[in-house]
Amino acid sequence: MLMQFRNMLQVSQAVGRGDDNRVEMLCNGALVRDAGDTFALGVLTNMYWRSEKYEQALPFALRILAITPNDFDALRIATQAYFNRSDYRLTYDYAKCLCASMPSVLTPSLDLTAVLRPFVWIPIVRAARARVAENMSEEESHRADWTEWAKGYVLWYESESLTAKPLPNQGHP
Repeated sequence: MLMQFRNMLQVSQAVGRGDDNRVEMLCNGALVRDAGDTFALGVLTNMYWRSEKYEQALPFALRILAITPNDFDALRIATQAYFNRSDYRLTYDYAKCLCASMPSVLTPSLDLTAVLRPFVWIPIVRAARARVAENMSEEESHRADWTEWAKGYVLWYESESLTAKPLPNQGHP
């Protein structure tokens, strides 16, 4: 447990410094010890995603989805990766899952702003609390945008499927 925590801190520091090589090394080491380490999988997925290396992010996103099928970020990455590949059927499948996985309101298991509330008289805590609230709002907006895109894509795909003529001896599912 202590080793996992230490690794998380090292990964967080490497991410903060933008040291992608160190992040890869630490996360791959964690995955050798535990192939289902969702922290390491998530960090690698997001690192590749933010670097616009969607093809490299996809296998890690799929591994996350094998463990937690409704992971919003992994679904978003899989959706975009398949869309970029022009694999519209798989894009549709993941977009449908993305629509279903989005909670109406982002509800963190522990509201950090509430935890910090008693200490807002300290200027640095007040600033940190404001940043946390702003980041949560920004993340909720980003997720809502992705959900709207996914809903639009699903509607488009389904309307295209309805207008396409079935091949002989092949009905609709």
